[in-house]
Amino acid sequence: MVMRMNRRSLLRAPRRVASPLAKLLKSTVKATRTAIRQGEKVARQTTKALRAVKAERPRRAPGRFVEIDGLRVHYIVRGKGRPVVLLHGNGTMAEDFIICGLLDQLAKRYRVIAIDRPGFGQRPRHRLWTASAQAHLVHRVLERLNVERPVIVGHSWGHAGRIGPCDERLARSAGSGAPVRILLPDAPG
Repeated sequence: MVMRMNRRSLLRAPRRVASPLAKLLKSTVKATRTAIRQGEKVARQTTKALRAVKAERPRRAPGRFVEIDGLRVHYIVRGKGRPVVLLHGNGTMAEDFIICGLLDQLAKRYRVIAIDRPGFGQRPRHRLWTASAQAHLVHRVLERLNVERPVIVGHSWGHAGRIGPCDERLARSAGSGAPVRILLPDAPG
């Protein structure tokens, strides 16, 4: 009988040891699953927070800046070929030429330069700008960018019919010949 008991106890011993181990493994698996769920939740919250931070960050201007007499002037340049200068009207900015598709269409054949008039687009207005002062500024920007013989396209208050004749500097920026001026009048209505 002693032998039988030993056999029986030997057979029961693995079960006695296995039962607590199984419980331990089950609780470990359960804890691991909970940790994974919590990790996924934290990852979702972090992703959401990062998106919110990105949305709050001011976006960078699509062009470049050139400093003229202490004033940073924003401009956008695309394409190659004869220079075409785009001057926007009141209440708009150089980026509007991108939004409407004009800049990209012209950039297929020309070097297009859209300049933000002072006080619009990427620049705050620190003073009143006369047409003559704006023409002077545009001339200095074109000089700095080595632009010769531009086609000047203006819309509304930015059109060459108002800024161009106010200052001979724009004519001089054309090099040997006068710049070509194209007027884009305001839409009716």
